Amino acid sequence: MIRRLTTVLAAMAAVLALAAPAGADPAGPTDFQNEILRVEPMPDGVQFSIVGGDAFLRAEVEPGVELTVMGYFGEPYLRVLADGTVEENALSPSVVLNEDRYGTSVDFDREDALLPPEWRVVGSEGSWTWHDHRIHWMAESPPPGRSPGDLVFGEVTVPVVVDGTATTLYVSLEWLERPFPLAAVAGLALGLGAAWLLRHRVDVVLAVVALLALTIGLRQWLFLPSETEPSFLQWAVPVIAGTFVVLGMRRPLIANIAHLVAAAELTAWGVWRWENMIRAVLPTAQPWAFDRLVTALALSVGATAVAVLVTDRLRPAPTAAD
Repeated sequence: MIRRLTTVLAAMAAVLALAAPAGADPAGPTDFQNEILRVEPMPDGVQFSIVGGDAFLRAEVEPGVELTVMGYFGEPYLRVLADGTVEENALSPSVVLNEDRYGTSVDFDREDALLPPEWRVVGSEGSWTWHDHRIHWMAESPPPGRSPGDLVFGEVTVPVVVDGTATTLYVSLEWLERPFPLAAVAGLALGLGAAWLLRHRVDVVLAVVALLALTIGLRQWLFLPSETEPSFLQWAVPVIAGTFVVLGMRRPLIANIAHLVAAAELTAWGVWRWENMIRAVLPTAQPWAFDRLVTALALSVGATAVAVLVTDRLRPAPTAAD
């Protein structure tokens, strides 16, 4: 029993050790939303869009068309060739600056923008998604003199070249008001109200919630382009929680501990995704209300299950007189 307990706790520790944000700076929930106002002149064979509210700018280029994105210092930063090959200029300071949303704590030499480009292949599908600091608010503090519902800026420009023609994207940024989190409140209430059911069929409840969480996390992970490096924890944590539920079903002697680990994983997943419950824009194809509901449900069911399982574990065993 001690060996089994040690194994379970070691596995849980390994999972928690992985629970740091994965990816350079993946898109997350936000209160800001970009809009591409216009593209002048309007190019043929290129589509531009925003990914993750205001996190990334995306270009989809048809075969036979070439696109070059200009960097912050007028240098060629990114290009898509006619055969769909995507390359970035390794000497562009914009490459380093775009490694995270705010471009902080980076070391770059502005003079590198004057050097001849050194192209390196980063993709091959004719599309690419990148942070572009020109289109979002470059601080964690809110924009001064603005409030939710206001435009942060009415129009900024992103220069590109399409088949040799200088082209400009005009983009606006709005600070959105947060909606009332009705779905999140409902999910929290459902989880807290499940205490009786958890005492009787904790395995079934945890399995259902883990499956719902997996659906939500996998949909978000698949929705975001791979070059934005979405976090694998979106789906991996629910998978681990479900694995421990099954372990508890198959090994009754360690069922309490296995279910406790599963509940803790779901609780951690819900806490990690807390902002999905309250922010205005979510980076997922899943209906936002359902995402908020399941996130809150995982958090509250997990926390309630932890309380129930720990209470049962600490309850004194019945005596002969009892």
